[in-house]
Amino acid sequence: SLGSDLSPLLKVGKQKVSWGLGFIWNPTDYVNLQKNALDPDDPVAGRTMILFEYPFTCGTASGSVTAVYLPEPPEDTSPALTLSHASTALRAHLYWKETDIAITGGLGAENEKDIGISFSRPFGGFIVNLEMNWSRDPLKRYYVYTSDPNTDPYFTTENEYRFAAMLGFNRFIGERGFLAGELFYDEEGYDRNQMSEYTDLFRLAASDPVTFAGVYEELAEKYVPGRLARLYGYFSYEYRFDNDISLSGSVVHCIEDRFSYVIPALAYTGVTDTEIRMELVVPVGNTDDGEGCLLYTSDAADELDGVDLGGRRI
Repeated sequence: SLGSDLSPLLKVGKQKVSWGLGFIWNPTDYVNLQKNALDPDDPVAGRTMILFEYPFTCGTASGSVTAVYLPEPPEDTSPALTLSHASTALRAHLYWKETDIAITGGLGAENEKDIGISFSRPFGGFIVNLEMNWSRDPLKRYYVYTSDPNTDPYFTTENEYRFAAMLGFNRFIGERGFLAGELFYDEEGYDRNQMSEYTDLFRLAASDPVTFAGVYEELAEKYVPGRLARLYGYFSYEYRFDNDISLSGSVVHCIEDRFSYVIPALAYTGVTDTEIRMELVVPVGNTDDGEGCLLYTSDAADELDGVDLGGRRI
């Protein structure tokens, strides 16, 4: 920085940037690692990057233009827990009359292309957040069921743009309560039929990993709660009893297969710079197919006992 709040800023090294508006899902954030949908309070690691930011004011409006270059994908990180490995990204942000607007763009190392817009504004006592993104990934793969070991159980889609969006809200309830929710749609995720085919294939690969050695690792890495399907919902409520103790409950719901993760939690922050937190992750709902089947079908669970699936163990 050159000395004032409106000076251009150049930063080199491992760092995080504040892109996106969602608490869990951020389709317009091409730079940071994805959050864990079952533990979104867990801070994500930064990435090595070169960042240039140019802030500006225009009358009553203020904003910035930010350019980011990422020299390489993050090391020692499962691909299922990352966003597109964008090698360059650009964001233009404007704040005017209580409204945040940002336009984003990204170009990945494998010619992945993204363009998005985000919007945030108070409305009816709520803060309403909206993110929309159009992406093109020439290496996107969809998995389909096949029992033929000579046939690859996936196919690569054509270069077509796909849509993703997050609509969220939050507001304080009285002096101690906080309510939040999000709805996430991702056209690159699986619809209900594809989820069923993926489940069949996953169980087959798990029972015979030699036959499906070419895709078993990809399948295991792809299974990340809150990311596999096309449509998810999130809802949470937190009540703070005093400055140190809070009780919360949240739900991550896969709308495609009617399956939820219910997460009650109790937190204590009375120790300086420390949070003591107790929580449960309780799977609830459909266990016939989709995410519920992956967790509950006995054959798959027996075969996958102890297998690390994108950072989470069955």
